[in-house]
Amino acid sequence: MDIPKNIICHFSKTRAYGNEHLTQEALAEKLGISAAYLGDLERHKGGPSLELFCKTMQTLNISADDYVYPNQNKK
Repeated sequence: MDIPKNIICHFSKTRAYGNEHLTQEALAEKLGISAAYLGDLERHKGGPSLELFCKTMQTLNISADDYVYPNQNKK
C-alpha cells in the first residue's frame, strides 16, 4: 500500500521537526534508503510505502496523526 503524495507534502520540513535536526543523508541512512530517494520524496516525485512512512514517523518520534492533521490538536 502506497501513501498518497499529498500526505508527504512537507517531508523535508519533517526532518527538522524531529528531536534531532537531521541532514537528508543522516535521515536516509536511519531509514535504510538512499539520500537520492529521500530527495525525490521531498520533491514530490513519488510517494513512500506505508512501511517507510511509519518508519519515518517512528524515527523522528512524530505521531502520524499529528503529521497528517497538524492543526487538529492545537488550540
